Amino acid sequence: MTIIKVKTKQDWQLFHRVPHLVYQGDVNWIAPLESDIESIFDPQQNILLQKGAAKCFVLTESDRLCGRIAAFISDREPIDGRILGGIGFFECFDNPSHASSLFAAAEQYLQSQGVTSIDAPINFGSRDRYWGLLIKGFEPPLFQENYHPPYYQQLFLQNNYQLQEQILTYGGNVAEMPFKRLRNIAQRLKQRQPIYVKKFDWKEQERFVRDFCIISQATFPHNPVSYEQVNQMLDRTKDILDPNLMCIGYYQDRPAGYIVLYPNINPWLKSARGKLSFWNLPLFWLQKQLALASAKGISIGIHPDYQERGIVALLIDFLCSQWNLRRYPQIYLAGIATQNHQIRSIYEKLNLDIVRVHCTYRKDLNQRLAT
Repeated sequence: MTIIKVKTKQDWQLFHRVPHLVYQGDVNWIAPLESDIESIFDPQQNILLQKGAAKCFVLTESDRLCGRIAAFISDREPIDGRILGGIGFFECFDNPSHASSLFAAAEQYLQSQGVTSIDAPINFGSRDRYWGLLIKGFEPPLFQENYHPPYYQQLFLQNNYQLQEQILTYGGNVAEMPFKRLRNIAQRLKQRQPIYVKKFDWKEQERFVRDFCIISQATFPHNPVSYEQVNQMLDRTKDILDPNLMCIGYYQDRPAGYIVLYPNINPWLKSARGKLSFWNLPLFWLQKQLALASAKGISIGIHPDYQERGIVALLIDFLCSQWNLRRYPQIYLAGIATQNHQIRSIYEKLNLDIVRVHCTYRKDLNQRLAT
């Protein structure tokens, strides 16, 4: 077996080729855009590489592609006595020996960077894309969502990765959501309290990003998002964003909550096979403009100071506009941790069900730092 460190354009071609072989014949799999994946490891496009480091590997045997993996670290500051690194973009045939070789290559690299514990499989960046191992809902993936064969679970367990977190995706038909009742609640709340919603506008990007970060950093203090990261996310997805799916709720003119969704363009990416070329780009855009079946929720956050102020009803009322009801008959709200009972309760009241479950795993490299 030979481990290739991805450096050249030809190496990247091998890296992208691996999943096409692993998922050959799987009608559900949709290849992620190769340019999207490469951007994650480009210092010009991923600010985490300013302080962090990353390496991608490809495994071959007898000149045959067998698997791939990426390893990365974004912050060398200890968290609870650990320096955390990550592993992602793992793809491999059902071969324990090959899987172990890939994990070993990634782990050795992370150890050389001072890492003591590894989370996997995750993204080298925001949690809203390529995060977690699929264990339930083996259906065509949403845009920038991980899809895996069932045997991957065993490969992780065999290499001493222990379950860390379950991440839920709720989904359902927008027409079945009690949006009329929510609208009535939202209208009453607006009459009684100084609350309102402002949808995303490119002309006010700076304000949106600032207020988004205020809410996010207060809501998720252990996973803060920076101003630069949000701007990068907007720039990266500007061609597919729909302002009707993104808004911030305010209480007394203070940012109190947000909801962000993307159009799910993955059905139109299937024929692209990971590449939007000169030849298939016009067809892709034509399909995208003609019909969109669903929207994917990226994030919802309610500032702790305003969680009892009716902000959620306000955000959902915005989401269930007549435009969205017509254009996005199905909705998926992703990235909800199992222990987030408040948001789960809200989703269940919206008649949404758990349709996908992703998991993250952690491995301790037995070099725990003293606290």
